[in-house]
Amino acid sequence: METLYSLNRIISLITFAAVIVFAIPLPVFCAGAKPNVLFIMIDDLRPQLGCYGFSQMKTPNIDALAKKGAIFTNNFCQAPICGASRASLLTGIRPTKFRYIDYDTEADKEAPGVTDLPRHFKENGYRTVSIGKIFHFQFDRASSWDVNIRPNNFENQYVDEDNNKQKTATGKSVPYEAGTAPDSQYFDWKVSENAIAQLKRSKSKPFFMAVGFSKPHLPYNCPKRFWDKYSDSDLKPATNHFLPINAPKQAYHFSEELREQYVNIPKGESPLGDSLEKKLMHGYYACVSFADEMVGRVLAELDKQNLRENTIIVLWGDHGYQLGEHDMWCKHTLLTTSLRTPLIMSSQKIKPGTKIDKITEVLDIYPTLCELSGINTPAHLDGISMTSLIKEPNIAWKKGAISRYYRGASIRTDKYLYAEWRRKIDDVFTARMLCDLSKDPDENRNVAEDPAYSETVKNLSDLLSSDFDDFSITGK
Repeated sequence: METLYSLNRIISLITFAAVIVFAIPLPVFCAGAKPNVLFIMIDDLRPQLGCYGFSQMKTPNIDALAKKGAIFTNNFCQAPICGASRASLLTGIRPTKFRYIDYDTEADKEAPGVTDLPRHFKENGYRTVSIGKIFHFQFDRASSWDVNIRPNNFENQYVDEDNNKQKTATGKSVPYEAGTAPDSQYFDWKVSENAIAQLKRSKSKPFFMAVGFSKPHLPYNCPKRFWDKYSDSDLKPATNHFLPINAPKQAYHFSEELREQYVNIPKGESPLGDSLEKKLMHGYYACVSFADEMVGRVLAELDKQNLRENTIIVLWGDHGYQLGEHDMWCKHTLLTTSLRTPLIMSSQKIKPGTKIDKITEVLDIYPTLCELSGINTPAHLDGISMTSLIKEPNIAWKKGAISRYYRGASIRTDKYLYAEWRRKIDDVFTARMLCDLSKDPDENRNVAEDPAYSETVKNLSDLLSSDFDDFSITGK
């Protein structure tokens, strides 16, 4: 009888323990399972975030992500425009004189047959999901995705009906709006809501999920409560509100994206004026905070579904952005303001709080994700996996980053920014620019014609003359 009692007691204890164990939320993966990938892309986001040292910015969710992973302080895009930059990242190959040079780049047409990032993960057993703006055009490389969602009203982002009528009547938009409608009316909220829905159903197999937010891209439209986060004292206007001294005309523009597509903006070379510039800057800040909250919604659901532990998270801005620097707005230059982009990565294999100051390229993301995920790296990639750099941030690394925009090409090293331009018809050299970053960190003066820099100009020009399809400037 005592033996039977003891046996029943043991069985009861085992049953109770089992109940306790199964009541505890467990990660929805098994040991050795492939990690998920959550790739967050943000349009026109320059590295002006709290985690990049800009204390006036209200970006708590992105800042928290940076603390849990690695922040790359000198990451550079391959093209200072969204279509080309995204195509280069997602296919893993460099722009050339004839490929990936403008906003309406289509990887299907310009790199046919090249295995892109989602396709590679799909072929390795992943469920691939595209939500929002990933490739510039939704149906570019559509077959690479199992799910491909771009919510409606991507172009029509105004709450005020008069603003919508303005666009309908003239084809041009107002450049900003502090809306009073619920968050749910905005494109980026719909992106986050779709991402949340997909996370809830992504437990049966590993996923590669790309989530693309449109803000802070023009127009600077978001709910008014995000405008209310900032006052005039938070706005930090550019200190170099002038064109680079001795710069060739190819090195700058007159903010055509802003001036030609939006109403109530002075045309040509006319100054915008302090009041308008403050309003535009305020709108940009507000939209950054709006995007940050949408990122937070997605990450909160990742945690709610107990998925973070086995998920690699990447947050990336597709290129840099000018907010009045060099008297320019938007992107489209070969200066650091257009080329430097935020990059944050988090995973079980990355030590929280890692800071990487070495120069990295957007091209390096594709091979890094392959290595972190434990899948093979395609042979065609022009970038280099950053996993060794993440482990040892001070190892020897790349000598610089290469970028292209139309007929110009640039190389950004620790010491210099060098760019040159050639004619399309015959590739004849037309102009060049060199900035000595040790003396001129904001790139305010072109010293390319200074005899003291002749050897530097020659060395950097030789690098740019290399065949880009076989080009490597690694320090290894």
